[in-house]
Amino acid sequence: MYIDSTNNAPNGGDLTVGAVLIQHIEPLLLQYQVDVAFWGHHHSAQRTCPVANFTCQDQSKAPVHIVTGAAGPGFSTNIQPVQPKYFEWVRDDTHGYTRGKVSPNAATLTLEFVNANDRTVMDSVTIKNKLPQQKTASSTDADAKQQYHPIPPKPVTPPTPKAARHQRRQGQATIAQA
Repeated sequence: MYIDSTNNAPNGGDLTVGAVLIQHIEPLLLQYQVDVAFWGHHHSAQRTCPVANFTCQDQSKAPVHIVTGAAGPGFSTNIQPVQPKYFEWVRDDTHGYTRGKVSPNAATLTLEFVNANDRTVMDSVTIKNKLPQQKTASSTDADAKQQYHPIPPKPVTPPTPKAARHQRRQGQATIAQA
């Protein structure tokens, strides 16, 4: 969505697709008070300030955008010569990954970009949760514990070999094929 790239090809360029996402998805991110948005495809690691309408905002008003595609540095070397002002950190030359840690009360999320070669942290940001804190099952509040009813997942039973053959003949997918 927000991408530091020079690719503005009309049919699928980074900036072209980003503009469409900003037009159609950004209003939803703002409406639903999204804290952070993760993006891929571009072979780089990038982080914006909390941004909306190409402008840095207070963290309570807009999401931080993270591009985490650093498994293929060197494949996307089309970083702009001068970064847009809403970018706080960009790397296109380092293999790495993004890891996150949620605080025990879910009030914050700390994200770190880690260099895959030497495990050093190259970038870090802590994002505050915009929404009021929810009571959880581990809460000491008795009412919260009484209202917490997890729904167990339904067990999945694979079809017998005979049933699987029948499904394949009928053109139906089996669990193993899905």
